[in-house]
Amino acid sequence: SKVKERIFFYTANHIVDAPDLDEIELPPLPPSAKLDKININPYIIHKNKLVKLDIVLSNKTLDVALLESKDKGLVLPAFPYNIGDSDKLKIANFLYIFGNPNMLGIDLGFGNVSKTYSPITGLGEDKDNYFSIKYGLNSGDSGGPVIAILDGNFELVGINEAKVNDEAQTIQKMCIASKVNPHKNIIVKELYFKK
Repeated sequence: SKVKERIFFYTANHIVDAPDLDEIELPPLPPSAKLDKININPYIIHKNKLVKLDIVLSNKTLDVALLESKDKGLVLPAFPYNIGDSDKLKIANFLYIFGNPNMLGIDLGFGNVSKTYSPITGLGEDKDNYFSIKYGLNSGDSGGPVIAILDGNFELVGINEAKVNDEAQTIQKMCIASKVNPHKNIIVKELYFKK
């Protein structure tokens, strides 16, 4: 199929979404300079080569993005795990958490499901689209995969979202991931039914 031959990257929308100008600290600009919008083009670095990615799907509500490489010479191994059923997550499930903190290379962490929903508001309309992880995320891990062992199989169950920073330090080492199940329908619609 046309979809099978394409190279996609499934990640969090907030890492590819252009920030508002008032959220960015810019160097001093000459008085004549006018800056209305910042254009961010997503990319990966593969074998010391910058590979441009196109945004196929961008959904702020669910914080999901699907990117595609149109570089015909790009050869990457297939993701080795199936997309799982995040509704099967239970408290204490062991998780493998992948990220790329500060662009230093792939980092593997681990944690456990601490809540099957997000206790943090402001992530989206439905707190049930997220789950909480005890331990696990580093700053810069957003958009990386979260893998669980469900029914004896390694499965992709979430995407890294946020590390909870609590200045009062009443919450320690809690992180948030988005569940894959709410993403499945919009990704399938985008890939197979959009004309």
